[in-house]
Amino acid sequence: MKPVIKSLLNNPPSFGVWKNTLLYKLFPKTLKIKHTPISLVIYTTKRCNFKCDFCFTYDDLNKPDWKSFELTNTSFKKILDTKFGRQSLRVGFLGGEPFLNPYLFDFLTESHRLGKITTIVSNASLINEAVRKQLLKNSPTMLGLS
Repeated sequence: MKPVIKSLLNNPPSFGVWKNTLLYKLFPKTLKIKHTPISLVIYTTKRCNFKCDFCFTYDDLNKPDWKSFELTNTSFKKILDTKFGRQSLRVGFLGGEPFLNPYLFDFLTESHRLGKITTIVSNASLINEAVRKQLLKNSPTMLGLS
């Protein structure tokens, strides 16, 4: 929880995000929903460098049409510019393997610029020295390793 609080203090979200989060916490069971989800989870790629039997997206990964599903900077900015994107507190990046997307650190930069909490779930196999250096400069709020 400390990284989240530190992130919020260092780079606070906009008033709209706080309002949405408070409405979500205060009125989660009303019939007329007055908030959008506070967490946005985005699949950055349908590629993965592993073939795990337990993977719940295994059947969708590494198909010949993977390029049409690869998230680009333009598409990511369009997502963030929606009502849901503007009002979300957290942006989570999943895959496949998120580190296979060449724009992942651009997504982090844009998310942090907007005061978002960021998470990446990765198999960690691609975190080499170059990626480690990038993570030190522009790290997610939370990094989940599977």
